[in-house]
Amino acid sequence: MRRFTLPLALTAVLFAAAACGTPADTTEAQATPSAAAAATSAAPAPSPSPTGSKYQVVCDGLKTQVLEVFTVSGAYDGLVKGVYQGGDAGKKAALAELKKALTDYRDALAAIVDGTTDDTLGKAAKADVAKVNGWLADLKAAGTDYDGKAAKSAGKILTGVLGGSAVLGLCKA
Repeated sequence: MRRFTLPLALTAVLFAAAACGTPADTTEAQATPSAAAAATSAAPAPSPSPTGSKYQVVCDGLKTQVLEVFTVSGAYDGLVKGVYQGGDAGKKAALAELKKALTDYRDALAAIVDGTTDDTLGKAAKADVAKVNGWLADLKAAGTDYDGKAAKSAGKILTGVLGGSAVLGLCKA
């Protein structure tokens, strides 16, 4: 289990950093400022947009749950494809972890729905709750078809998480 957890966790961290970081072409420019940039570095930085700062706290609060769903669904995909060893017992354990991670993510989203007065955030969280409920229903319907329906569902979850959520999309606005 440790053989695939560490590489998968590192991969997840890289994806999270890439999703939240600056584009690669601007990283080099920031690392080596030009003379003009150095001359203007005393100027105050522009304030972040109200939309970004408004939802950033919410998005930061969801990162742990999203990363867990991504990591566990990726681990399950690796078990199915034979990248990791574990057989049906490993797949069963990974599915249980995936269901728990999805439930935790859904509960965090539901708390946003219940606790917000912001219509945009509420609608986005409701859409994400519906998406996660669909994923949970797919996993339940898959039963013990680990290499068939469950694998397809886990793949759908993995691509869905990579595609982002409506709530996390508000932070990019």
